[in-house]
Amino acid sequence: MDKKIIMLLLLSGVMTFAMACSKSDGTKDNRTQSTSVEDSNDEGVQESSETTEETTMYDNADDNTDISEDYLSGIIPDELEYIPQGYENPAEQQGRLEKLTYDTWESFTYKQKTQKLTKEAWVYIPYGYSEDEKYNVFYLSHGGWSNEYTYNGLRFFWSGESDSYDVTQGTQEYRDFVLDNVLHSETEGDIHYNVYIPDDYDGSEPYALFMTLPGYQGLYFQGVGENVRTEEFGFFAQEYNPKMIIVAPQLNDWQDTSARQTIALTEYFLDTYNIDRDRVYAEGYSGGGETMSRVMGMRPELFTAYLQCSSQWDGGYDAVVKSRTPVYFAIGENDEYYGSEPSVRAYNAIHKLYEDEGLSDSEIDELLVLDVKPTSYFTDNGISNQHGYGGYLFVRDENIMGWLFGKVKQNN
Repeated sequence: MDKKIIMLLLLSGVMTFAMACSKSDGTKDNRTQSTSVEDSNDEGVQESSETTEETTMYDNADDNTDISEDYLSGIIPDELEYIPQGYENPAEQQGRLEKLTYDTWESFTYKQKTQKLTKEAWVYIPYGYSEDEKYNVFYLSHGGWSNEYTYNGLRFFWSGESDSYDVTQGTQEYRDFVLDNVLHSETEGDIHYNVYIPDDYDGSEPYALFMTLPGYQGLYFQGVGENVRTEEFGFFAQEYNPKMIIVAPQLNDWQDTSARQTIALTEYFLDTYNIDRDRVYAEGYSGGGETMSRVMGMRPELFTAYLQCSSQWDGGYDAVVKSRTPVYFAIGENDEYYGSEPSVRAYNAIHKLYEDEGLSDSEIDELLVLDVKPTSYFTDNGISNQHGYGGYLFVRDENIMGWLFGKVKQNN
């Protein structure tokens, strides 16, 4: 059977279960019913007769509301009527059932409600999910929130073009980056990346996300980890926000293929980790800037802000103007590879589009920065090569890096 059909059937079963839970007895939480309720089994699942009075839901519940075991539920093997036919033996399907004990559970709601629990629950884990990622699939049915939890907690089952992500975890490390992880995309092929995840990340609170794309010397065919060995954006970024996951892709070119792979990798992290959607940052140096500018021409709305260093803009302009994604151009006036002219042209083109939309100069200045560094900026630091050492200086420039990580997405 098609994977998406199976997953939709699974969601249908879970929704049925959620509806049953929402009708359960809630006398512990001051809800009223006119008829009695009998326990149907030892797992805390109850069946309710029809009510004559309207049930009070938890729409106004406090974020720290205790949740009784009656409302804690998941995919429980003893209740196979809630699992579509064919899932009785999950080993033959796309995942496994596993019983987990946990202390906290992140609800994945837009308000980021977190319930404090010490409970056991059954969870369905698609193949390819790591030990840390499996906690993302908890399902909690709690009164009126059940639909919201179902949507936000289980949505990743059919994220993107595939029903679940297939990832090979890297085994090497360099300065706390795990090297050569591979996202196997059905549409974009194998996407190699290095990743830094702070030790205190446990999924209980949203973390920022930073995507840093390297120049030619850091592409995958140059060797595993060459991007983090030769560029420092991923390390200096930690000083601006310690609660940030940092992803350093190693792609194979700076064309549309790599741009689409960058988008797929970004979506993977947004779907799989607890990411603060208001703090998703991008940076591209040299050829990485060419790639990321193409991303800005395709899916700029994924990002809070973009920093382009010692590069040129190869993407379209309309999408980034529509999304109001801030862009900062940093380049030497005599960059040996690109020169500063391509950055000036891109800045002027985007500025004109904002003018046409009626934005004032001060409003545009919040969204668009052109920073062409004079030769003295380099020579005063003992540097003569503006392109090769542009990244070395820009990553140490607090005005540049502070601009990027100081941005928070605004609702337009």
